[in-house]
Amino acid sequence: MLKHIYRIILLIAIFIASLYFFSKDIKEVVFNIDNTTMMEDATFPLVTIKSDGVVINRLHGYSSNLDANSIREALTPIGVDGSFEVLINQEDYDIKKLNFEVREFIGNELVEKGSVSVFDENNNVKTAKINISTELQKGKEYAFKITLITSESRKMYYYHRIKSYDESYLSEKLDFVMKFHEATKDKEAILEYSANLEPDNKKENTSLANVNIHSHIGLISWGNLKPEFVTEVIPTVVENYPDMASIELEYIVRANVSGIPELYRVKEYYRIRYSPSRMYLLNYDRRMESLFDINLISVSKSQLKLGITSDFELPYLSSTDKKKFIFVRNKELWFYDLEENEIVRIFSFRQDETDYIRDIYDQHDIRILNMDAEGNVDFMVYGYMNRGQYEGRVALVLYEYIRTEQRIEEKVYIPVDKPYQTLKENLGEIAYVNSLDVFYFHLYNKIYAYDLITRQITVLEDNVNREDVVTFYEKGYVAWQESSNLKDANNIKIMNLETGETQQINAGSEYKILLLDKIDSNLICGFVAESD
Repeated sequence: MLKHIYRIILLIAIFIASLYFFSKDIKEVVFNIDNTTMMEDATFPLVTIKSDGVVINRLHGYSSNLDANSIREALTPIGVDGSFEVLINQEDYDIKKLNFEVREFIGNELVEKGSVSVFDENNNVKTAKINISTELQKGKEYAFKITLITSESRKMYYYHRIKSYDESYLSEKLDFVMKFHEATKDKEAILEYSANLEPDNKKENTSLANVNIHSHIGLISWGNLKPEFVTEVIPTVVENYPDMASIELEYIVRANVSGIPELYRVKEYYRIRYSPSRMYLLNYDRRMESLFDINLISVSKSQLKLGITSDFELPYLSSTDKKKFIFVRNKELWFYDLEENEIVRIFSFRQDETDYIRDIYDQHDIRILNMDAEGNVDFMVYGYMNRGQYEGRVALVLYEYIRTEQRIEEKVYIPVDKPYQTLKENLGEIAYVNSLDVFYFHLYNKIYAYDLITRQITVLEDNVNREDVVTFYEKGYVAWQESSNLKDANNIKIMNLETGETQQINAGSEYKILLLDKIDSNLICGFVAESD
């Protein structure tokens, strides 16, 4: 008996000695139950093109290999010698090599490929000199893909178009555009361009949100705003011919309104015609949007100040008690609690240490799906991912905002091999998460059901145009027609989004049926005799 007692005492002594030893030797570990993951800052290099002595076309990088023929954001006019320069702002990467490909737009046939591994470098900007040896057809567009390879063998892809000319008069056109742009900052200087303007007294001349060639010259010169230009203005050539060109400028300005500094995103569009004697301004359009700033909001007054804008549609969703709202502004998602007088930014690509050039790249959007009584939200981000885990990818990502934990959780990631503009045009109205954790969505004419628990995806319908869908989300239903071609229009399907059950409305013998629209919660369809 005493032996067992001594053994127990010895084990207790060893346990106490171990606690003392390890408490001195091991540092204290604190577990943070907040699972919120901060989105990593953008790291991809920005690329610009230098042609005919001028810098144009700021390009953003992709981490996946897309179809170069589907990206038409920028055009680079080049001379018959086939030479231009690629300027690489390296950011966080050491670029060791540049590969390029020239392809036909029709048929995707490879015209030429090459590489550059010797760069000129100045202030962390590397310059690669491109020389296309193949004789390109004059005035014909070709797809041009740039692949940057880092010292760690990572690849990043950049896309634009090129077009060869005997003489494109690019420098003369850009010189006119930039001088006009600079003249808008000065009330006296802009008068020199009055002959290029077409003021119309019938046009409303009270807002800076949308100014064009028909506006009063005082509005074109920014009225009383006196903006400070925050970002460098690099022109994007959208289209170019020997005598015509379309050019865009995009930048951020800061201005004081009622003594408070506010930021604005500005886009200018020019269409010009060149002649040896003078330049003609065929069209001018400037759009200005206030960047939504939480510091300028008065939650005590239950008001949201949108500022200067021409976009009066604010996508939003409210809780059933109308005390919680979620809305999208400037491609950011916000949550507003009226009871708590609290507003929270749920999702944004804007960085804390703001990089305005990247922040204003707006090739993505947000769609709100639903919100429950507690303020938990399902939402979808689709398009180009400016930063974070999927930086440089085009994708559709489903998130859930968990209100009590103040964090978002990724539910589904679906990569897409097309640019944002193509994705946007092929993303249908169906986007719904039901109580059984099934995500329904409509993409590229297919209706999918994705089970968030089993991670299984099912194609519910294979050939449904986005125009042939009618949604009744408040009732939990969606209706679609497989084909709006009258020869094949035999039925309409109606699905209960909560249960997944589907019913049909059939045309009947010797008739066809067309899905037309809805009125309130009623489905509108039409019947037509086959003989008609």
